[in-house]
Amino acid sequence: MLNKTGQFKDYIVYGSGQVFNLVAPFIIAPYVIAVSGMENWGRIGIALSVFTLLGIFIDFGSQLIGVKELSINKGNTAKIKAQLDEVYTFRAIAFIVITVLLLGALLVLDLDYRLYLCGVAMLFSQFLNPLWIYQAFEEFTVINRIIILSKAIYLITVYVFVKDTDTYQYMLLCYGGANAAIYGFFLAKLYAKYHLSLFNVPVSRLVDNFRKEFPIVVSNFSISVYTYGPILIVGELSGEYVAGIYHVGDMLLKIIRSYLSVFFNVSFPKFCSAFNADKEKGLNFLKTINKYHLGLLAFGLFMAYVIVLLLLERVSISKELHEGIVYGVKFLGIGFIIALNIPFYQLLIYYNKQKSVSVISVLGAIVMFMSCYLLTRAFSIDGSITSLYIVEVFITVSIIIVCYKKVFSGGLRLQNLEGNK
Repeated sequence: MLNKTGQFKDYIVYGSGQVFNLVAPFIIAPYVIAVSGMENWGRIGIALSVFTLLGIFIDFGSQLIGVKELSINKGNTAKIKAQLDEVYTFRAIAFIVITVLLLGALLVLDLDYRLYLCGVAMLFSQFLNPLWIYQAFEEFTVINRIIILSKAIYLITVYVFVKDTDTYQYMLLCYGGANAAIYGFFLAKLYAKYHLSLFNVPVSRLVDNFRKEFPIVVSNFSISVYTYGPILIVGELSGEYVAGIYHVGDMLLKIIRSYLSVFFNVSFPKFCSAFNADKEKGLNFLKTINKYHLGLLAFGLFMAYVIVLLLLERVSISKELHEGIVYGVKFLGIGFIIALNIPFYQLLIYYNKQKSVSVISVLGAIVMFMSCYLLTRAFSIDGSITSLYIVEVFITVSIIIVCYKKVFSGGLRLQNLEGNK
């Protein structure tokens, strides 16, 4: 039997740390916009999207498959060491390859080379990132320390080094550098504990790992494409100033995504452990936790909508920031649509249906590009948010349908998910 008090405590502990992830952008955004302008804020938003997409290839499948493998092998030091050796050897190779390709692109493409050179720090921090390990071990207090320390350094360095339109590029360096410093410290502790050995992994294991995780990488990349791709399209069709407005609005959606990330990251290892021990109890856990989650989320989104609009009438902020926030509240409904697919997504990952998830994600990315391009071109920034709703509905419906066909029809009974009758 899963300890409900312990579960609730984990959500609170992990969620409290994520508050710093949510607050930091809202502290930094007004300052950076004021000193560098909305146009440069748009450039930053576009670059952040690019490096987020590149970071997927460094993460590879560790955020899902890696968490699953570690969570079901707790206490088995040999398997944990083998998994960590594989992941970080692969990450090191991916980081080197992506960095070289990026530097080559800067020589050919007409890009803000200082901005993108500063962004290499983000790639390096992604290589070091140990959060997924502590997530698998459910050590959420440690995760909080990492988040709080990295965000504190990030905030301080932005205010120290970003002073005007000539220094806005340093924001990416501050972000990546702060994460790299803290990630590196905590990874070093794990390195010593498990006696990790990079580049001492057989090539055959790396190839097998690549084949196993490639579908989920395609899936994650596609998800990131339809999540971060719209700002690239907005910037191309409507200009960097409008992209800046979109970036401000998108920060509100990131609050919801961060919340959903907390829920997913805490519940997924617990679900894997419970489901691995007893299928029926695992399904009941999934059903119960998601029932309460959806109810709280619906209430929270409604209150957020009301509170944001009330605050805007009472707080004195710049016209540009006001415009971005007004636009951003239109994102709120997307969060509930995304939340509907979480339990089905977790089941598909547990049953290694990565290829099915990958196909859905690729189709979602295609739908995003087509709908966002056409609607943004016709209706500007309002068209882009409409395309997001279209994509998320498509993704959620597809995941639910595939889960019914691939999982339930394969032996799991639907009534188990709905509880014992």
